[in-house]
Amino acid sequence: MAKKLIGYGDFYCWKCGKNIEKGHETCPFCGAAYERFDTDEAKGAGGVGWSSQAEHSSFAAWRKRNRRTFQICMILLSLVIGVILFVVPGELEFDAEGLKIYAGVLAIVWAIDLLWYYFNNKTRKDWEGVVERKLTEEYTRTVKDEEHGKHKERHTRFIVQFRKADGGEEKLTETDKPQWYDYLDEGDRVRYHGHRGMNYYEKYDKSEDEVIPCAGCGSVRDARENFCGRCGCIILKS
Repeated sequence: MAKKLIGYGDFYCWKCGKNIEKGHETCPFCGAAYERFDTDEAKGAGGVGWSSQAEHSSFAAWRKRNRRTFQICMILLSLVIGVILFVVPGELEFDAEGLKIYAGVLAIVWAIDLLWYYFNNKTRKDWEGVVERKLTEEYTRTVKDEEHGKHKERHTRFIVQFRKADGGEEKLTETDKPQWYDYLDEGDRVRYHGHRGMNYYEKYDKSEDEVIPCAGCGSVRDARENFCGRCGCIILKS
């Protein structure tokens, strides 16, 4: 049976982390049902304490898939740009000058995308601390509408301030989508995983949580899951 590679929903077994096979209702490796946890309460499944799985092999596999996907997308984007520049009438001629312009455009696009990829996947220093304060800030942003007019929109910044164990401060700012702001509470002990681009805030006490964010793709998962069904990364539980 073919593995599930594209489409909607989960791609990995929540219990063992193996790639889900199309047409199956249960995992052929561990026997777990793909549809699960309809009635049971998830609270308590996260446990208390730091996870020992931050270096699990599933994260390395996920990063490798991400790099491959990024490379494929960049190649496809380069081809699309070439088609637009050389096929659309009135753009470029397929000659030395046209190829030079095409190469320049690709250099700019690749440079921007590589910088984006680097800053989203760079290694950061791990630390431990406590959620000291949560607050919100309202601000306005000027945007263009469909008729090329301009108007102002109101937005919210969600800010979480941490006091690190060494006495230093850290601040997390989210705009419009407050995932960590909603998940973390004042007084929570937190371990920040920044190595290898993880960028993840792990609670010490997860016993009251019914959901836990995935340290790989960031999707919110049921606290009873062992692995993220979307990306296959192990869930960091106690």
